[in-house]
Amino acid sequence: MATRRLLDTNPVLGISRYFHYHDNGTFTIETVQDVGGIVEANKRQFNDAEKRFGPGMWHHVGRIPLNLYYQYIQTGDDSDIKKFLNLSDNKAWLVKPVKI
Repeated sequence: MATRRLLDTNPVLGISRYFHYHDNGTFTIETVQDVGGIVEANKRQFNDAEKRFGPGMWHHVGRIPLNLYYQYIQTGDDSDIKKFLNLSDNKAWLVKPVKI
């Protein structure tokens, strides 16, 4: 049976890390993020957003949890994030009703 202990918590980011020690001498570090605040902020911004981009080349189109961000930057390929944000199941992470 594994024992689970809280390592640390970041209430601002909603991230908690847990240490799991397993009977076979191995361990796992689990990172959990409460994304409710991100989803609610995205929803409000999405509902207030214009459907088109204004002038300029940089536009805020989405907000994702840090663990997903870190996962995607490790690949070094921006297209993975674009694919993720363009999936209809991931609409909660967009702040504008656009396709990237």
